[in-house]
Amino acid sequence: RTSPPWIGSRQYRILEEISAGDLFVGFLFSARSTKAMYSIARERAKERYQNKRAVLKLKGANYVREVKTNGASSFFITREGKLALRQLYVHAQKATQHPERWDGRWRVVSYDFPEQERSARNSLRYILERSQFKQIQKSVWLSPYNSTMLEELIVRNDTVKKRTLCMVVKSITDEALFKK
Repeated sequence: RTSPPWIGSRQYRILEEISAGDLFVGFLFSARSTKAMYSIARERAKERYQNKRAVLKLKGANYVREVKTNGASSFFITREGKLALRQLYVHAQKATQHPERWDGRWRVVSYDFPEQERSARNSLRYILERSQFKQIQKSVWLSPYNSTMLEELIVRNDTVKKRTLCMVVKSITDEALFKK
């Protein structure tokens, strides 16, 4: 018997979905908690929907192309997609570069978005994570360095600008803990 081919986490999730994973999860949970089963099924359906929308956006931007063979779809990155990906890598690399010496000041970002502005909040969180900010409370993030990606987002997006407070402070409590 040969060993199965290597697959990544995304491929594993897709195979799991194709194999009627929802029914299997339902079977496992049915005797104990139908509420847990429905919660997991909802999460999985949401993930599938978000993946589908993401692929459609990529296809609409001409970053991927779809090839149908015997009713099955395969997606391939286009030249434009490779170029966009390369630009994102360069941009992200520049955004996460930090000066050799810390200036001794902390950058603190706090925000408060209503639920209907979830998309702007998620964009801000994504930038904060990419810029290596650390979440210290639910909507408070901390970094010793500036973030060009964050500055660009705030300038471009009025919703983020209106709902976000950015501070540069000289000291914080438990500073030694955060320096680690």
